[in-house]
Amino acid sequence: MTLVKSKNKREKGKLILLEGKRLIADAILSGFPPQIVFFSRLSDLKNLNLPSFGVQVYKLPYKTISLWSDVSTSPGIVGIMKIPPVDKKMPGPEDLPLTILCDNIREPGNLGTILRTAAAVGCHQVLLTKG
Repeated sequence: MTLVKSKNKREKGKLILLEGKRLIADAILSGFPPQIVFFSRLSDLKNLNLPSFGVQVYKLPYKTISLWSDVSTSPGIVGIMKIPPVDKKMPGPEDLPLTILCDNIREPGNLGTILRTAAAVGCHQVLLTKG
């Protein structure tokens, strides 16, 4: 349980916490299944396609899971997985060029988040208007 609550312990173990069915399902589809899943409702596991072995699954009260959550309304399911390796990949000829247009951004922190995200997904250019 301390693994869930302690970000430092997760970072030392090179683990990440995923909140919500969608993020966990996307990780599984990408070939990175969670090592541990905590859920509050059995319906949360439906259509998740967890591997039949190698994943520890625990049912806990919703209140317990919501205490660990960083979002205002907890999704009721969290997964802990190894941080996947990041491959440096150049855009291929089949990749579409991505341009982001930022209009009326007033908070510097928001622009920073947009720029970091744009760099992470291989954005070709970011255009800014006066804000």
